[in-house]
Amino acid sequence: MGPITTFLTLLVVLAAAASALLVSTHSLGGLLYLVFYEWTPGLAALITFSIFQNTRAALRWRWLRAKGTFGAYLLPLFYILPVYFAAWIAIPHAYDASSFIKSSATLLGFTLHPGLATYGLFVPLSLTFGLLNRFPYTLGEELGWRGFLAPILYEKHGFITSSLLTGVIWAVWHYPLLYGLGLFSGPEAGGRIGCFTVMVVGLAFVFGWLRLKTGSMWPCVLMHASHNAFLQTLFEPQTAKSTTTIPLTSEFGYGLAITIWLVALVLVFVERHKPVGTAK
Repeated sequence: MGPITTFLTLLVVLAAAASALLVSTHSLGGLLYLVFYEWTPGLAALITFSIFQNTRAALRWRWLRAKGTFGAYLLPLFYILPVYFAAWIAIPHAYDASSFIKSSATLLGFTLHPGLATYGLFVPLSLTFGLLNRFPYTLGEELGWRGFLAPILYEKHGFITSSLLTGVIWAVWHYPLLYGLGLFSGPEAGGRIGCFTVMVVGLAFVFGWLRLKTGSMWPCVLMHASHNAFLQTLFEPQTAKSTTTIPLTSEFGYGLAITIWLVALVLVFVERHKPVGTAK
C-alpha cells in the first residue's frame, strides 16, 4: 500500500474504534472518547509518516510569521459575519444575548456588571487564551487533513481536486461522531447533514489554500480553533433558536454553506490565475 491508502486504512480502523466507544456507551466518556476521535486523523498521519519516511516533508511544523498568523485567526469572520448579521437584521428577535450575558457573567463571578464582564472580559479571554483549550482537538485533525492528506494529494492532483477529495473525506469522517451525538435523528436530519457536508467540503478549499499559501499546517490549526471559537463562543450563543434561525445559522444551516463556498470560489479563481505555491 502507498502512503495515502495506508493513511485512509488507519483512519478507518482508528475512527471505527473511537466510534464504537461513542455509540456503544452513548456518552463522550468525559470527553476522552471525543478527544480520541478527534485525534484519529493525526494518529493515522503520524503512523504513516513513521512508515513512509519520504512523506515527512509534507508535515511542515514551521510556525508562520505574526502577520500571517493574525490573518489565519481572522479568516473565519469573512464567512461567519455575513450569516449572523443577516440573521440578526432580517429575522425579528433573532439577536438575543440575554442568556449569554447572564451565563458569562455568572461564570466569571461578576454578576453586578454582567455586560461589562461579558464583553470586556469573557469574550476577549475566550477568543484568545480560550483557543488553547481548542488546540488539542484542532491539532489532532489538522495533522491528518492539512499536515498529510491535502499536501500529498495536491502534489498528485492540484488544488481543486485535492481540496475536493480532502473535503469529502473530512465530511464523511464526521458522520460517526455526528451519529453518536444524535444529529442523524429527527425530521430535519437530512437537511442538517446535507448543509454540514456542503460546508465542510467548501471549508476544505479555504483550509487547503491557507496551507499551500503559508507552507505550514499551523495556520490551519489556528484557523480551525478560531472558527470553532467564533461560532460556538460568540455568535451561536447570541442567536435565538427558532424555526427561522435554526435552518440558517450554525454549521448545520445553509448560511455558512453558502458563504464558505463563496469564499472557496474566490480562492479557486485566485489559484487558477496565480498559483499559491507548492505543498513542500
